[in-house]
Amino acid sequence: MECSEHIFARGAALLQQRQFAEAEQQARRGLVNHPDDGRLWQVSGVACWAMSQFGRARQALETASCLRPLFPLARIALAECYVRFGLTESARYIYEFLAEGDHCPVGLLAKVAAGLGRIGDDQRALQVCRKLARLEPKHHAAFFGMAYYMARLGYPLRGCLRRLGQAHRLAPETLHYRVNLAFACAGQEQFRKAANLLREVAPEAVACACWVRGMVRIFEKAGEDELVRRFAERLEELER
Repeated sequence: MECSEHIFARGAALLQQRQFAEAEQQARRGLVNHPDDGRLWQVSGVACWAMSQFGRARQALETASCLRPLFPLARIALAECYVRFGLTESARYIYEFLAEGDHCPVGLLAKVAAGLGRIGDDQRALQVCRKLARLEPKHHAAFFGMAYYMARLGYPLRGCLRRLGQAHRLAPETLHYRVNLAFACAGQEQFRKAANLLREVAPEAVACACWVRGMVRIFEKAGEDELVRRFAERLEELER
């Protein structure tokens, strides 16, 4: 009989390689002879969660939690399963635990912030984004998350604008950072700056009619007639 340590190592490696079906099969085969190995239940649960099989994931992860403490990613997976099944308070307990101290690796904090936002705890989500930005000053998503949750909490637009600017500077190729920063500039009536941010965006790269409508307005305010024409045509395409 193969030891569970080797089976777990292979399953964990398959998870890292995003071979989720294979990881789940590996864990299930191991559980035949090692039914009380909480690590194998976690591999199975995380793999099912990654494949959006939330019922199976919840069952496996709850079984694992009865056998040993869950790894941080497994906790995040279980919390999302709880959200999917309307068990908000159970999810909140997990997210709050992960948000405190050093219970969660830095690389998973963005998922914790997103989970907190999903259950409506914007204040704590903002705190996690701030923590992530402090620990990883070049983590562009942390700054975008700060701007997003600050806006939802009613912070002044100027503060949101500063964080959006930082996210855009760190990842200028990310379209939604550029567009949101331009919209925030427009909200401050900085239409020329907003238009300059959007000037190099190809109309066909934008698939959201709402975004295109806002971009047309910015170009109109900035007196960019050619860009108004091009994006108005794109808007017609999207609204057909």
